[in-house]
Amino acid sequence: MSDTACKRGRSLFSLLALACALFVDPLITSLARTNAPSRGPLSAHHETAPLPAHTDGITKISDTITPVVFKGPYDSGGQMAWSVAVADLNGDGKRDVVVTNHSGSIGVLLGNGDGSFQPVIAYDSGGLYTHSIIVADVNKDGRLDLVVSDDFCTSVNESCLSVLLGNGDGTFQPAATYDAGGYPYASGAGISIPIFVADLNGDGKPDLIVGNATDRNQVGDGIVGVLLGNGDGTFQPVARYDSGGFGLSGAVLADVNGDRKLDIVVANCGGPVSCASATVGVLLGNGNGTFRTVSTYGTGGWGSFAYPVAIADVNNDGKPDILVGNQCPQQNGSCIGDATVGVLLGIGDGTFHVSATFDVGSKYLSSIAVADLNRDGKFDLAVAGDGTNVLLGNGDGTFQLPQTYAGGGCCQILVADLNLDGKPDLLNVNGTDGAVSVYLGKGDGTFQAGRTLSLGGKLFSRVAIADVNKDGRPDLLSANWCSQKTCGSEEGTVSVLLNARATTNTALSTAGSRSHFGQPVGRPMHFVLTSQNYITTYNGSLPAVPTPLFTFRSVFAE
Repeated sequence: MSDTACKRGRSLFSLLALACALFVDPLITSLARTNAPSRGPLSAHHETAPLPAHTDGITKISDTITPVVFKGPYDSGGQMAWSVAVADLNGDGKRDVVVTNHSGSIGVLLGNGDGSFQPVIAYDSGGLYTHSIIVADVNKDGRLDLVVSDDFCTSVNESCLSVLLGNGDGTFQPAATYDAGGYPYASGAGISIPIFVADLNGDGKPDLIVGNATDRNQVGDGIVGVLLGNGDGTFQPVARYDSGGFGLSGAVLADVNGDRKLDIVVANCGGPVSCASATVGVLLGNGNGTFRTVSTYGTGGWGSFAYPVAIADVNNDGKPDILVGNQCPQQNGSCIGDATVGVLLGIGDGTFHVSATFDVGSKYLSSIAVADLNRDGKFDLAVAGDGTNVLLGNGDGTFQLPQTYAGGGCCQILVADLNLDGKPDLLNVNGTDGAVSVYLGKGDGTFQAGRTLSLGGKLFSRVAIADVNKDGRPDLLSANWCSQKTCGSEEGTVSVLLNARATTNTALSTAGSRSHFGQPVGRPMHFVLTSQNYITTYNGSLPAVPTPLFTFRSVFAE
């Protein structure tokens, strides 16, 4: 499919037409040993995940991989549920769910602590086509707030960010909207505006960062919007920075030059007609909330409007490197080769070597996870494409030939220890079929054959991972466009798959707990910085690295 086929459309038909395999959300779960900035991003998961639609409410299913208990589905509070975040919104020690809906609403489902949730309370997002979400305390009152991205707001005639301040009891104030500085170009499953919360100028006040695909006229380069925080939950007008190419789709915050100031790395499609000239843009931070002019690098392949990008030290030299997903090269709208991962090794001063590419064994690439899958101290790659592909790292910035496992597909790959045996497992979400393929790890970088679990949703379900029933086991949550194949005017749904496998002696280090910035949790851990966000809370003390929703001491700690 050519990129021209993915121009912006708002009807359900056009959204489905845009759901091409090349254009999938860069949600990347990764754990790593990369150098971290002194003021890490305050950001939150915008992962989405579907749950099975069973009329009896709770259905037990015997599965050879992971026995699960289905709960739901729950009304998402709007049409076409898009993204899911998990956090304790009312301070009762029980995890709650927030879901965005394409129809312009935000649904809040308070948790009962046993994996079930109360009926949704819906809030107006202040805009239309609400997609990405962050949960963070942006006014420093100890209560969690919501920040969401809207593709369009009539108040600014552009994309906007909406801020809903929390009351501390699981309810929220009306949305305040802010100009995001640019505009999307394409709309479809997996295409979301990258947003982050971080302290960019060291004043202890959360700031907002947003990536826009293009300018208001949809012809110029991507725009990075920066909104400095006032500390009371309000934000200054957006400052705009050129991303270095058309079609910004992925973004990462990290300190790439070792000066302890946050920088921005973005992935650009390259052009409105063809993504053949895909680029990575690096904007070095000045530490005062401003950024230098972007420096651009070729990715070594073709881009898309949903472009995975990550930062990790893949050659063990202590310098951050960039990894970016390239789609298959095309001729006349058809693939003429495999997708690749481009690796740009860092020099340590904020500049990077020319991209080296590694074939992923698939015609398209939708999501990348970076983790040590065989526990040899070297970073490996798991890739969602035609199937599930694993590239073991050599520790010098190169990767071995891909191992391919059947199952999965579009749109999301995750790494987690699902059975608590201390070995990384893989989940590959096939959003188009409303299913997830689970691959239990053997600990040596190979995996058992995948088994597929229905997520109960239709059309581009996405998954978030958290322990929502406090049993120490990771569960899956999903946001579904709908529960029926036709996806007419019905509401979106949220579903929950509880992990019913017996507990082992392996422990989770955080399991999505209500960790505050600057508060250590378990043993020190280091993470790959990716275009996936994290759910965190903020209490005025910023951590060295973002606190993930979900981490595993036994698997990834040094």
